[in-house]
Amino acid sequence: MRQWPGSAAARTASIFAPIWRQAASGRGRNSRGAPSAPKGSAVIAELVQLARQRILILPESGINPGNVVEVAKRTHASEFHSGLSTALPYIGTHSKLFQKEVQKLALLLAGLA
Repeated sequence: MRQWPGSAAARTASIFAPIWRQAASGRGRNSRGAPSAPKGSAVIAELVQLARQRILILPESGINPGNVVEVAKRTHASEFHSGLSTALPYIGTHSKLFQKEVQKLALLLAGLA
């Protein structure tokens, strides 16, 4: 498991930031430089556990139908953000394909409930 720099108090303090959603991406400060949410899932899982339903931890970056179930199971997050850029080319020209991929995400996540 990747070590998170800083104390438990510092991690907990980030949970109480004055926002109701904390985005947890692979590129952001929350997974400490992992290139995507799937690769930073251990740190995201720690944030979800520390938050204990006080705020929503929203995994993002690199999430697509091919890995959303794995990310959900590893992180225990309840919501996810996916722009689908890892699965699709620019969506402006592929709106029907984008819709189809979003439907796949929804069906996969519904199967976990």
